[in-house]
Amino acid sequence: MQGTDSRLIVDPNCEGNKKFVMTQKTEFEIEVNETVTYSRRSERFENFCPTCRCMTEMATPQVGAILADLTEREIYRLVETGEVHFVETDRVLVCLNSLPGYQKNEGSAERS
Repeated sequence: MQGTDSRLIVDPNCEGNKKFVMTQKTEFEIEVNETVTYSRRSERFENFCPTCRCMTEMATPQVGAILADLTEREIYRLVETGEVHFVETDRVLVCLNSLPGYQKNEGSAERS
């Protein structure tokens, strides 16, 4: 059998000389690094955080996810469990001071 990774093996001890096909398995591992940068200042706001009781920088969950190196769904989970401060107006804004892993003055985050 040319052109394939399969090999035909005949077992002489087996009744009727049954044929077995042996195949070779190859695994590939791919590592992806992604750099996400945003520049829309309209996605970050100075607003009053009722939990911090002060004016603080707030952002949409999408921007918060980028800044804290989390997924947007993880941000919403943190909001639902009360682990992140937030205000809800016409949209949800999260308090950046309460985000785990957030570093001030960070404009981009790298994900692996």
